[in-house]
Amino acid sequence: MKDKESYEKFMESVLRQWGTKIDDLEARIVKPEREKEVGRLKELDVVRAKRQEAQIRFEKLKASSADWQNLSQGIDVAVDELRVAFERADSVVK
Repeated sequence: MKDKESYEKFMESVLRQWGTKIDDLEARIVKPEREKEVGRLKELDVVRAKRQEAQIRFEKLKASSADWQNLSQGIDVAVDELRVAFERADSVVK
């Protein structure tokens, strides 16, 4: 991205989409017939933590006025870690 404002809009959209995906995953995991499957809940906790980490990094970027490109690299890494955690959790549910 060439400017901070464009990146912020893009990342807001990305994080919103991940929020929707996580809500869907949670709906598939947290069902009465599955509530004893603790491993699945642990995977969901990991995904939530990764989403929170990405959100915190994004909030820091929004609050900064300088060096946003370096901060954006950290967000990109956090979102990639979120993707990996989500894929792992999603494969456990299937």
